[in-house]
Amino acid sequence: MRISFLMLLFTIAINPLLSAQRLREWLQQNRTQKQYLETQIAELKIYLELTEKGYRLAKEGLTTISNLKESEFSLHKNRFDSLWIVSASIRGSPRLRQITDMHGKLNQICQRLPSELSEKKHLNSAELDYSNRVFSGLYQEGQKVLIMMLSILGNGNFQMDDQQRLVQLEKCFQKMQAAYIAAARLSGALLTLDSQRRYEEMQIQTRRALTGIN
Repeated sequence: MRISFLMLLFTIAINPLLSAQRLREWLQQNRTQKQYLETQIAELKIYLELTEKGYRLAKEGLTTISNLKESEFSLHKNRFDSLWIVSASIRGSPRLRQITDMHGKLNQICQRLPSELSEKKHLNSAELDYSNRVFSGLYQEGQKVLIMMLSILGNGNFQMDDQQRLVQLEKCFQKMQAAYIAAARLSGALLTLDSQRRYEEMQIQTRRALTGIN
């Protein structure tokens, strides 16, 4: 800038025809250029400030989103963790007593009746084999239902809310009830059959005694 100004003065010195107006135009151009640069610098400063503010807002926004996600995750995790724990209301359900009572009765029938029928000797071997297989199957069914019930009542076994556990307990009750009813009906039918054959046998012995036939 200084060299250009000296050259201008030198030109004026050697060219008297160069007017003062030319000098003013040149100076005006320099001032215009300077103002233009100052305007650009000011605009650049504003742009940088806006950019910095934008980055700050974006960072704050991401932090907020992250916090929300962590909070939401904590809520879900607490919810999921609670599903592993069995509430007191479930442990106090009357179905538990009903299931265990029927399980005890079912075991008694399945374990006692086969040997009792065998001792009576009024059923043939095929009938005894069939009844033994049925009682064995019903006994195993009762064991499975009981294990399932205990699993439902154990913390950390199944991820279910109270309503879902109640539904599963109801299913256990229905299965245990079905097994017990089947065992009780079969037991009654077999004991009835045993009684009929014992009665028939007594009738035959009575007729033989009356007729003297051995």
